[in-house]
Amino acid sequence: MKRFWRSTALIVGAAILLGGPLRAQMQDHIEARLAGMTVAQKAAQMIMVTLHGPWPLEDDLRFLRDFQPGALAIFNDNVQSPGQLTSLTNAFQHAMQEAGLPPLLIAVDQEGGVVARLNPEQGFTRMPSPILLTAAGPDMAAEAGRFTAQELRAVGIQMNLAPVADLETNPDNPVIYRRAFSNDPTVGAEAVAAFIRGVQSGGGLATAKHFPGHGETSVDSHAELARLDLSRERLEAIELVPFRAAIDAGVDAVMVAHIWFPAFDAARVPASLSRNVVTGLLRDELGYNGLIMTDALDMNAVDLQYEFSEAAVMA
Repeated sequence: MKRFWRSTALIVGAAILLGGPLRAQMQDHIEARLAGMTVAQKAAQMIMVTLHGPWPLEDDLRFLRDFQPGALAIFNDNVQSPGQLTSLTNAFQHAMQEAGLPPLLIAVDQEGGVVARLNPEQGFTRMPSPILLTAAGPDMAAEAGRFTAQELRAVGIQMNLAPVADLETNPDNPVIYRRAFSNDPTVGAEAVAAFIRGVQSGGGLATAKHFPGHGETSVDSHAELARLDLSRERLEAIELVPFRAAIDAGVDAVMVAHIWFPAFDAARVPASLSRNVVTGLLRDELGYNGLIMTDALDMNAVDLQYEFSEAAVMA
């Protein structure tokens, strides 16, 4: 049976979070590994894929060995129980190991509340909505992040595609509703930073999304490309505040949104594919030097106006 897969472009620029001689040894190992890779292999390491279904078919494992992606995202249809999911992630990693490839970075959207790929019906813990964590205080947000990371690590998932650092500023927003920590930039920033510290203290990688802010949209980027006519002054005062806090908290990754911001690009281009946003704003102005990734490139905000290969190269 043929599986469908989708990709998320990854732009890797993360510092190694180790100290002294161990960091130097790891850097030497990485440099040696990169030196032995072809250009195609290096490009594949920047791609996150999805393989559907709860069991690894031979086609899946052959795809991993042949395409050699750097990362893989888990979704609801991959999950039946903790034991089953552990077997699945182990099978994926074993396929990479057999081929002499680097281990996969395995990720999942486990935000808590309405967006959680691992649920109590499958044997996992139901975590509160972000807004409830904010109400309970930063210590509780940190504890929720830490516990979630530990539960993910137990089934072979290293990366949580959370927290949502968007603010719920538009009551008509169809996609961020009940996923944000607050509609107040200062309050939201404190909770986002606490959750990130919790995830990372629990041994996981946290991802602040959807940069530079999805909260004010009235359009779901899964369906079409939203346009946000917000001034730089407004973005600095509201939308960017939680992302600055995330960066100050040492967030491992930032996910960029499929939203057009005319304040940065006169041409109609999603922020995820915009050099002005990704390099100019996030890298240069905000000084972020960690992992940057796009939202999924099969979302209609991208794939209705770009060929897939074109979007991947732009990302």
